[in-house]
Amino acid sequence: MRQLSILVLTNHTSHKSYFGLYPLLRMMAEHECCAKIAVASLALEGNVDFVNQRSTTVAVSDVDDSFVYSEGGDFYHHKSYQADLSDFDFVLIRSGHKPYLTHAFVTFLEDNMPEGCVMNRPSGVFETGTKAYLENFKELCAPSKLCSTVGDVKAFLEATDAVLKPLRESGGDGIIKVEGGVCMEGQKSFSMDELFQRLDKYFATGEQYLAVTFLKNVYAGDKRLVVVNGKIVGWALRKGADGNWLCNISGGGSAHPCDVEPGDQHIVDIVDPVLRRKGVIMYGVDTLTGNDGERILSELNTANVGILSECEEHCDEPVFENISNGLWQYMQKNSA
Repeated sequence: MRQLSILVLTNHTSHKSYFGLYPLLRMMAEHECCAKIAVASLALEGNVDFVNQRSTTVAVSDVDDSFVYSEGGDFYHHKSYQADLSDFDFVLIRSGHKPYLTHAFVTFLEDNMPEGCVMNRPSGVFETGTKAYLENFKELCAPSKLCSTVGDVKAFLEATDAVLKPLRESGGDGIIKVEGGVCMEGQKSFSMDELFQRLDKYFATGEQYLAVTFLKNVYAGDKRLVVVNGKIVGWALRKGADGNWLCNISGGGSAHPCDVEPGDQHIVDIVDPVLRRKGVIMYGVDTLTGNDGERILSELNTANVGILSECEEHCDEPVFENISNGLWQYMQKNSA
């Protein structure tokens, strides 16, 4: 069994105390396959040239028992040293797209690492990390329409209440619910006329919305499934705060125990072979109860799946250990 060196890229300035990155990497560092795990924050001043693709040198810190969250990111500042991409067998990305993971930067990573050694494969994440990609699995989702004009949205709303999703936002940002002629973004309500004015300006920029039929059971919560190397390794039910229809933890929602139902597994069985062909090894699947009582695919999170700590707390599986084992199994199989 070959021991491997891993570079993990993140942005410590976006972290919270409950983020699962810290226990996950400490767990991975204890694995028998681990030669070294180093973590680099792309927000460090010492990584400006790396982020701007001017150098393959990166400021890193080795993960050990002292790798814990602190508000100022003390670990990243006090234990850093210079390394090169070529020092590592694999790169694991644990950061959202903004502001550092530009298309140019992740292409730079792919170009400077052996094929299959950046997890998830950046080109695969850019293809699958948009709401529009759900259109490839229409049989698993609520009725939807990719909208480029106000007319598209009006036509969709003639038949159903809807949720309008911007294609590359996350954490519930920018999502608009239209129910009974009332529009809601977060806790703010506004009229249909204002909606159409806003959409007209938005579409003029060349952006699109995915319009999805509003499901009445959304208030019961949505289920986050964490998938690694083809297996569901953790899960939790998310519910919105104080009756809020949005269930995101970042928006004040809460996590609860739940079970993996046959319908959830069926969804993963269909999407996983497609995602793995695109180099997406670790990702999140969100499912809802449809109006017919069956499980419905709501979201795919292929960039930086979250609520790992909540899954560890609320499901009857050692989630961090499962993720660690799944990633190491993938790396052992795909190491040069």
